[in-house]
Amino acid sequence: MPSKRKKQPAKPPRFTLSFVGSALEDAKQVPVKLRAQLTRILEQLSMEGCKAAGYALSGPPPWPHLCSVHFDGWRVVVAFPVDDEVTVVKIAEHDPDSDPYHEIADELDVPVSKEERTKPPCCGPDREPPIDPQVVEDFDAAFNALIRRERRERSRRP
Repeated sequence: MPSKRKKQPAKPPRFTLSFVGSALEDAKQVPVKLRAQLTRILEQLSMEGCKAAGYALSGPPPWPHLCSVHFDGWRVVVAFPVDDEVTVVKIAEHDPDSDPYHEIADELDVPVSKEERTKPPCCGPDREPPIDPQVVEDFDAAFNALIRRERRERSRRP
């Protein structure tokens, strides 16, 4: 006999999910066949925060304030500006020709970490995310500077 249980409504997200401008552009580059997988990762991040955010990156700041989730050769890199918000800062393929961590270093004008990759959990021992509002502001500033530069270049074209 079939179960008469009522279907439970979906739980509301516990975390606000946001994107720096460049990450929205990055998402458009994800192949169509992988977009459902990306959507599931983003949904998990909005429900579980740092618990779904893979591992923290190694190195001096800002690296340990960023976490990375892997999917099918791609990376979703996130930051936590406050304890109840997950900000996607980079979505990129990771292969011999493309390294999202070098892209981040270039965007933020910081050195690529040379430290051994230990891949600790994104959540700290207190189960809290590595909160750093400044790293998200730095990504936003880098993206806005890029947009301004591109607009200036377009306006100079004959």
